Amino acid sequence: MLNFVLLDDDPSHNDTLESALKLACSAENLEGRIVLKATTAAEVTDFAASFSDRAIYFLDIVLTNERLPGRDAAAEINGLDVSRLVSENSKRPNYIVYISAYSEYGIAGLHTHAFDFLIKPFKIEELRACLRAIVRDMEKRSSYTPSIDICGDKLQADQVLYISSSGNYSFVHTLSGSRKYRIKISELSTKVLPEGFKRIHRKYIVNQRFVSALYRKEGLCELKDGTELPVSKKHEP
Repeated sequence: MLNFVLLDDDPSHNDTLESALKLACSAENLEGRIVLKATTAAEVTDFAASFSDRAIYFLDIVLTNERLPGRDAAAEINGLDVSRLVSENSKRPNYIVYISAYSEYGIAGLHTHAFDFLIKPFKIEELRACLRAIVRDMEKRSSYTPSIDICGDKLQADQVLYISSSGNYSFVHTLSGSRKYRIKISELSTKVLPEGFKRIHRKYIVNQRFVSALYRKEGLCELKDGTELPVSKKHEP
């Protein structure tokens, strides 16, 4: 299932893109859904921080009458700013597709976090080609995603947030829930886990891709979903 996020300060443009995506998905035999139609940058950045699945963001580069907190009062926010904030706040890697009637934004867009750039008005064949490229990239990335074999249960490493322990049991906390296994955390940390996982406490292992902040003074590690885990001096990263 492909998840689409649409951002245009003109709601009618979002409606047009939604219809085009339905046609493109149907033509390519793809399952897709609109998870957000937004007219402001704030809607998109708030959504990105809470949505746990991968999404494809179609962002209009030119957004009128919007400002970013902390910026000069005269500085307008644009799709490039939104792309950066989405990448910083998302729980998973996403795909950014810029849309604009101004071709001069194309080079700037592709030098940021963009996967593709569509110039308005674009043809349905261009949108289909964009979706095909994204799906191919997803399949390629998926084929190289390491898995974790825990007691015969294979989990995708990029789905695991952290692992906690209690006695002889370990609890694997993923994006979709938690699972309990009869295996000591010490066995996991030395034999099973791929690169990117770090022991931060005798009772915790964290997937570093989901770490948003490390507070050494407080002895805390904060994950992108807001979870706070203790960090011991012995295992401090």
